[in-house]
Amino acid sequence: MFDAGAETGTVNVYWSTPLERVNGDALPFDEIGGYEIRYRSGQSIAYSFVTIFDPSVEQYTIDDIRLDNLVIEVAVFDNQANFSSYVKATE
Repeated sequence: MFDAGAETGTVNVYWSTPLERVNGDALPFDEIGGYEIRYRSGQSIAYSFVTIFDPSVEQYTIDDIRLDNLVIEVAVFDNQANFSSYVKATE
């Protein structure tokens, strides 16, 4: 069900390149494979996913997204496809 009165907009997501792995070991920049962003809004329980394969990217813009009940999370993955936990974006 879509709420015709729900506001939509653009959201800019920013993050910092991680320096260590979940276990505390160093994460050299050349071992970062990229980032995965997942997001949902409105009454949706399903996430949309964006994968960024450039480790130097530290921001992403989501256009035309419903702004109610918005959840955005970012994870980093290494060049061996090991993923970190998702971190919830905050305002």
